[in-house]
Amino acid sequence: MNEPLRPAPARLLALDPGEARIGVAVSDELGMLAHPRPAIPGRDRAAALRAIAAIVAAEGIREIVVGLPLSLSGERGPQRAPSKRSSPTSARPSPCPSAPPTSG
Repeated sequence: MNEPLRPAPARLLALDPGEARIGVAVSDELGMLAHPRPAIPGRDRAAALRAIAAIVAAEGIREIVVGLPLSLSGERGPQRAPSKRSSPTSARPSPCPSAPPTSG
């Protein structure tokens, strides 16, 4: 009996850009749990992009999700404009798709 082909496990990379550093988490292969990784210094954009690319390659990332800062009330925070226009993944093509920024 032939078993149907299953898609390869897909891991997600979640980025939370801040003024000084970028928070990082990687999902498990089922996409159910997020596992924190060390933050990436964010002031040197080129170095941050190299670090993100290294994580993508090392972890087998298939999709990148970039968060948008919200205030405690759920409104758009003051960091939203800079993060939207300068998302760490927006500078050059990535070998995996990136989801639109999330707001919630």
